Amino acid sequence: MSAASHEPLSLAVPASGPVPRDFWGLTGAIAMVGLALGTVLPLSALRLAHAGHTTTTIGWLLAWHALGQVAALPLTTPLVRHW
Repeated sequence: MSAASHEPLSLAVPASGPVPRDFWGLTGAIAMVGLALGTVLPLSALRLAHAGHTTTTIGWLLAWHALGQVAALPLTTPLVRHW
């Protein structure tokens, strides 16, 4: 099968019929990342507080992942449209 015969990936859910496997895979991956961050970030905050760091330092350190996501947003849209 040649690469030219492949249809572009679409995350749109069809109006009728089963939901594509890619949609559920992507949804599951996003959920796992969210669960991991929801578990690790509070534990990291507790460890940092126990080590004597200020609340300002803890807040900035734990906010870097969200700031990185916001900074990467302008890059991801063109990459997703390309593929």
